[in-house]
Amino acid sequence: MALTKKFYHKENKTLGFHIIQSFKGQEVSPQKANQIGKELAEELWGDKYQILVCTHVNKENVHNHLVLNSVSFIDGKKYHNSNADIAFMKDMSDRLCAKYGLSIVETNRAETEKNYRQKRMDNFNRSNEKMKKIINDIDDAIKCSKRYSDFKLNLIAKGYENIKDSGKYFSFKSPYYARNIRLDRIYGDDYFVESIKHRIYYITKDKIPVANFKKKYYKKRFTGKKLNRLLLNTSSFYRLYVHYLYAFRILPSNVDKQEITPEYYKQKRKNAMIFEELNFLARNKFETVADVKDYKTNIEKELPILKSQREILWRKYNKSINENDKKIF
Repeated sequence: MALTKKFYHKENKTLGFHIIQSFKGQEVSPQKANQIGKELAEELWGDKYQILVCTHVNKENVHNHLVLNSVSFIDGKKYHNSNADIAFMKDMSDRLCAKYGLSIVETNRAETEKNYRQKRMDNFNRSNEKMKKIINDIDDAIKCSKRYSDFKLNLIAKGYENIKDSGKYFSFKSPYYARNIRLDRIYGDDYFVESIKHRIYYITKDKIPVANFKKKYYKKRFTGKKLNRLLLNTSSFYRLYVHYLYAFRILPSNVDKQEITPEYYKQKRKNAMIFEELNFLARNKFETVADVKDYKTNIEKELPILKSQREILWRKYNKSINENDKKIF
C-alpha cells in the first residue's frame, strides 16, 4: 500500500479507511467470518483497491477489520467514502449475512437506518450516468435474447467481462468501472439470475429486436473560446475583451456532441496508466530495464526496515496517554 501511494505521489492526507464488520457472538467461525470479509471486499472494491482483511477473536464477538488503501493501484485515483458508498457497504454486509444464515440487527433504529440507506442507494442509481448506461445495456440485452446464453453473449459483445452467474447472483465487470458489479444489489430482485431467465423465457415478446451492439452515448462539448474566470473577476480590460467577443458573435460557444463508447472508458484508463508509467520513468531518470530492476530491488530491501519502524511508532503511539505526544508520531 505504501509503495502504491509513493508511486502515484499521494502519500499525504487520508491514507486509508478502516471498516469493522461485526457478527453476533460466536455464531460464525473465524474462518467463515474471514471468508465473508473477503467476499465483502471483492464485491465492493474488486480489483481496484488493496484491502487487508483481518479476523479478530479477542472480543466477545467475532469481527473483521478491513483496511482499505485510499489510493487505487490501477489508476492512482483516491477513494472517497461518500454516503452512497457507506450505504452500499452496509447493505452488502447484510446481504452476505443473510446468504450464510447469520443474524442481522433488527431494531426500530436499524429499520429506520435501512430505509434511509435504501433511499441513498436509489438516488445514486437514478442520478449516476454510468449506472444508467449499465442498466440500459442489461435491459437491451434481455430484450434481444431468445436464450440465456444469447444474453451473456450480447453482454460480452457490449464490452462486459468477468461474468459470474454460477449461483443466485449475477455479477460482471462493466466497461465503466474497474470493479465487479452485482446486479441485484444495485437494481433489485428483477436482476437475480433466475429473474433474468424468467424475463428471457416467459415474458411474451411480440417481436425480438435485433441486438444493438453499436449503441452510442454522447456528452456535451463546448467548442470555441474558453474564458479565464480569474481574469474575468479581476481585470476590467479582460472583461472589455469578453464584451467584444460577444459583440462579434465569437461567444457564446457552440454546443457539440461527442460520442462516448465503452472502448473510450477502457482506452482512457489505459492511457492514464501509460501516462503514470512514463512519469515514473522520467522522474527517476531510468535509461535501461536494469535501472528499473535495481530500483525495485532497493525498494524491496527498504520495505522490511520501514515496516519495523512503523510498528515501533505504532506501539509508542498506542502507549502514549498525552494527546500532544501522539501528535509527534
